[in-house]
Amino acid sequence: MELILFGAKGKMGTEIYDLICKTEDCSLVAGVDPAAGEKEAPLFVRYPDRIRKSADCILDFSLPCNTVQTLRFAVGRGIPLVIGTTGQSAEAESEIIKASKTIPVFRSVNYSCCLSLLKKILIYGRNILSPCETVIAEMHKRDKLDRPSGTAKVLAKMFYERFPAASLEIHSVRVGNCPGVHEILMSNGGETLTVRHEVHDRSVFAVGALKAARFLVGKAPGLYDSFEEEIR
Repeated sequence: MELILFGAKGKMGTEIYDLICKTEDCSLVAGVDPAAGEKEAPLFVRYPDRIRKSADCILDFSLPCNTVQTLRFAVGRGIPLVIGTTGQSAEAESEIIKASKTIPVFRSVNYSCCLSLLKKILIYGRNILSPCETVIAEMHKRDKLDRPSGTAKVLAKMFYERFPAASLEIHSVRVGNCPGVHEILMSNGGETLTVRHEVHDRSVFAVGALKAARFLVGKAPGLYDSFEEEIR
């Protein structure tokens, strides 16, 4: 599988690049990043228009301000796209939907392979314990800008879609260099269910990103957010 990586010099981009190098059936066509030096071309470039070779999939872990440019590049080349950035503008959100009509686009706020399991536990647990109090507690590194996390927002959105009359509390903590913890607590007074998912290393997100790329290759145009189903 040949890949193009946007944000190749960032924290997640570096993790993904290292994993690509260690994976026998994967290779990097080009890495795009403003920090790329000219001496590193053609493997690393500052601007995508310098890329001449096609690829099986594009992975975008750059900045949300680059999303529109990345989408237009992917659509122009007809290459599937995995988006790992969050915090996009309304214009970018619209462009994502538009692009998914032409190419397959995989978008997730969390590329941990356990996210889909958390979603199922939240729904099944709420059904079994209902009525119950439900809390999502999340903890991330001190310099993480968004509060609550994108993952907590996704879980909350899904919760309210299924249980519009129910209530849900979200608690956010920012401390140290914690890569990410999400905890779901549900209690009906008689019993309490607690599920905790903890990320110890960013490499797990790189594994999930490559899994998403493999999933996307050969898929029909559409917007995907899990390995199990299309959401649009």
